[in-house]
Amino acid sequence: MFTSYTPVVGEWYVKSTGKLIKVKMLSYFEEKVERIVIEYLDGTTQMLAFNDWLTLDLNKRISDVSRSIVLR
Repeated sequence: MFTSYTPVVGEWYVKSTGKLIKVKMLSYFEEKVERIVIEYLDGTTQMLAFNDWLTLDLNKRISDVSRSIVLR
């Protein structure tokens, strides 16, 4: 199910692929979010344009297994 979330720094999201991502930073231009830096569990980061963020199929519900990984 396609759901668009407003990116929140520090929040974890689950991509439709099952990968966990965390919003690390937001970049603003003229008081609007322009870019989002996300981090995967392996430590790699990726910068996305806001429009690309909106196309991600995300879920904020994190399973118990995923939650235990995040809380380590």
